[in-house]
Amino acid sequence: MNVNQVLEQLEKQLSELNTPNALRAAKFTVDSGFQSEVNLEYMTTTGLDTYIADTQFRSRNPLFKVSE
Repeated sequence: MNVNQVLEQLEKQLSELNTPNALRAAKFTVDSGFQSEVNLEYMTTTGLDTYIADTQFRSRNPLFKVSE
């Protein structure tokens, strides 16, 4: 499942609960399993406040070079 499908399902559920605007007020944190170029590009088009885990963070951060 991609982020687009997740958001479509969430919008449907919020609409059924009669809270369709709740999606715009939310902050989204997304597991690194959703981190892909397609998902990142899609989320930039939504205007939603979204944070997607970076799968390469540990390899770039010098603090992780000395930890086990």
